[in-house]
Amino acid sequence: MSSREKENRMDSNTIDLRNKLIMTARLVVRESGMVAFNLRMIAERAETSTQAIYTLFGGKAGLILALYQHFVVELEQRLLLLVPHSTPIQLIYQTAQIYREQALSDSELYLSATTPIATEADVLGMLYNSKVFALFTSFIEQATAEKLLLPTEDPKAIAKILWSTVHGAVLFELCTREPHARTNMVNELLPILLRGLGTFA
Repeated sequence: MSSREKENRMDSNTIDLRNKLIMTARLVVRESGMVAFNLRMIAERAETSTQAIYTLFGGKAGLILALYQHFVVELEQRLLLLVPHSTPIQLIYQTAQIYREQALSDSELYLSATTPIATEADVLGMLYNSKVFALFTSFIEQATAEKLLLPTEDPKAIAKILWSTVHGAVLFELCTREPHARTNMVNELLPILLRGLGTFA
């Protein structure tokens, strides 16, 4: 085996281990919440060492950040499939609904986003600097250009307002004690906001 082949194999093994640790950590959070996030236990379940976690992620905060990055990448991949087939306003609605779907399917991870350790990892900062948020902002810019939304000098500020509203609505829904009493508040709040911003009301 050549040195280049050895490097490629090493890189592949590293990527595989990194993904395995992310999925193991995600499963731990899904089963027991962020309170159960213990590096030694995650390493044991992934059949590796805590040193591997420190090498690949820099420690607990880095692994937690990687969890949320994975969540955001999944969201991005779903959105990119919709872009060629939808209007800007449809894309804004679809972004919100996909975000809600993913949050409901991974509720413990979502609810843990405001815990001290997630705050330390700057999860929200990562989101606002992600490709997903850039995509969402571009939908607002397109809607403005097509005169579907009122002109704005700062589409990113509008994107933050809408995203924060969606995030809060999903959080409120998840925190409703009885699951059968939950309602899709995104469906209730987002149209009101868009009518306020829109020229199509």
